[in-house]
Amino acid sequence: MNTNILIVDDDSTVRNPMKEFIDLSGYTSFEASSAEEAVDILNSNSIHVVITDIMLPEMSGFELTELIAKEYDSDVIIITGYSDIYSYEEAIKMGASDFIIKPVRFEELLLRLKKVLSERELARDRGRMMEKLQKLAITDGLTKLHNSRSFYSQLEVEVDRFNRYKRSLALLLMDIDHFKKYNDSYGHLEGDKALVRIAQIIKSCLRKL
Repeated sequence: MNTNILIVDDDSTVRNPMKEFIDLSGYTSFEASSAEEAVDILNSNSIHVVITDIMLPEMSGFELTELIAKEYDSDVIIITGYSDIYSYEEAIKMGASDFIIKPVRFEELLLRLKKVLSERELARDRGRMMEKLQKLAITDGLTKLHNSRSFYSQLEVEVDRFNRYKRSLALLLMDIDHFKKYNDSYGHLEGDKALVRIAQIIKSCLRKL
């Protein structure tokens, strides 16, 4: 999958060489001369990193950064020539991932960009791992149905809804007749297979409701 980089700067003498360098570095680049134009590109493309100047017409780079942090799945690298006015700390508070002082050295920009992309991927990996762990915590390893922890947690939620909104509430309890005898006769492996098959039937029936 292509890594898409959006460059936002109202100065074409900064924007054009940076775009060419980004392209030559193996990334797919987009360019915008204003924050408003950048938003249009963000709305129509999957942008991984936005490199934006602070001083832009209309909406500033800081305002754009705040908007991106709230509404888009993109990281931001802020660039500025006004290091005496703006600081790294301020940029990070606005939601930026990094802050570079102009004039931008392309070798430094590439290193910073790779660092941001690497941290972005690590964050995604952590998110996927946490999601997997959360799913494992509420799922029975054999049947893949929700386990007792999930059952009691959801039951508490549903009872609370019932008490609050006076909505109808139903609870279906199931038991497998003579399962111990089946286990003893055919072995635990066959018993496990039977449980898995029953779980599949339950899932199929619930999907039809």
